[in-house]
Amino acid sequence: MHQSGFCLGGLLAAAVTLFSSTVAHAQAQIVVSSYPTSTIGTYDASTGTATNPSLVSLGTSGFGFVVVEGNNLYASNRGDGTVGEYDFTTGAVINASLVTPGGGSYPYGIAISGNSLFVANGTIGKYDATTGAVINASFISGLSTPIDIEISGNNLYVVNGNGNTIGVYNATTGAVINASLISGLNAPAGLTISGNNLYVANLGGNTVGEYDATTGVAINATLVSGLNFPADVAVSGNNLFVTNGGSNTVGEYDATTGALINSSFITVNAPLGIIVVPEPSHAATILLVLGLGLYFWKRFAASRSACRTNRL
Repeated sequence: MHQSGFCLGGLLAAAVTLFSSTVAHAQAQIVVSSYPTSTIGTYDASTGTATNPSLVSLGTSGFGFVVVEGNNLYASNRGDGTVGEYDFTTGAVINASLVTPGGGSYPYGIAISGNSLFVANGTIGKYDATTGAVINASFISGLSTPIDIEISGNNLYVVNGNGNTIGVYNATTGAVINASLISGLNAPAGLTISGNNLYVANLGGNTVGEYDATTGVAINATLVSGLNFPADVAVSGNNLFVTNGGSNTVGEYDATTGALINSSFITVNAPLGIIVVPEPSHAATILLVLGLGLYFWKRFAASRSACRTNRL
């Protein structure tokens, strides 16, 4: 009985651990990178509560922007000039040096479309998201310090930090659609798109502006002001989240009015990149639960058999 209890107890503990991790990621998650500590943490998008503040930790300074595709998390690491790939559930390293752009410029913003990984690194390079193989290291060139990039449909938006502009390009061919879709910005850094609204974090003005993603026309160039080194933005529903590197916080604001909801929604050491990973659909959740049930039923049957053998 003692041996049997030990076997089944171990299986139960494993089930609880995996189930807890799965439930946490079944909720909408905010993913935030900390540059000085080189960690990437996850937080509940409704409450700001930490679900795993050190999901990925390298122990060296460097993490910048992040993106999640399926269960894969990609992060630019300015410390060693690479883009790494990690398991979004466990934080385990898949390939810490999936892409090494080189070219004398550190990687900043990253984006994914299908199996193509785009990296801002002086130019916009295009790579195979599975193998890291170069597709076109100069997919888009002639930029002015590209910082962040975002894909919406077949449009690739690029923040030109030194040019104080945002350009838009064809994500398939790299052709210019409008190199100065938005101009007159103040040291822009991060951007995000929600529907046809484009939000830009302006480091120089400590503001977040809102623009029409098709025409570039300002909806409200100072939607949110009085920030402290805003490096990146993310939107979930009608909530706008901003990383305030100077105050070690992620603030929450109304995405329509810019009104403050919570200036310290999340506390992080010098946060830089931020994204929101939506809650899975109900259908996906049901399939996930059924899959877990089948997995643990098979494990339970195998464990019982092994325990009987051990008793003999």
